[in-house]
Amino acid sequence: MVNLQIEEFGDIIIVTIEGIFNIDCLGKVEKMWSEQVKKRPRMIGINCMKLDSLDSSAIGSIVKFFNYALGRGITIIFYDLNPLLQKLFSTAKLNRYFTITTRSEFENRYILEPAAILDSPVMGA
Repeated sequence: MVNLQIEEFGDIIIVTIEGIFNIDCLGKVEKMWSEQVKKRPRMIGINCMKLDSLDSSAIGSIVKFFNYALGRGITIIFYDLNPLLQKLFSTAKLNRYFTITTRSEFENRYILEPAAILDSPVMGA
C-alpha cells in the first residue's frame, strides 16, 4: 500500500511517497502525478524518505512520469532515497537521468534560497 501527500511552495510541488509502490497502486499514483502536472509547476520534488520499496512496474511508471513532466518543462528531483533504493536506482542506471539529492540540499537550493533572494534588500536602493 502506498500513501501520497502533496505540498505546494509557490511553483514547486513536493510529493511524498510512503510505503510500497508496486503494480497494485500504479493507477492511484499515476492519477496523482497527472493532477500535479496539470498545475504547471516549475518543479516537482519527490520525497522518498518513507518509500520502503518499489517494483519494476513502479520504476516504469517513474520513467514515464519523468518523461511526461520533462516534455512539459517541469523539473523532477528525487530526494532522501534510502540505501536500498539508492542501490536500485544506481543498478538500473536511473541516477544517470534523474537528479537525486538529500532533503536538506533540496530545501536549501529550491525552497529556502529563492525566498532569501526575494527578501534581501536591493543593493544601491
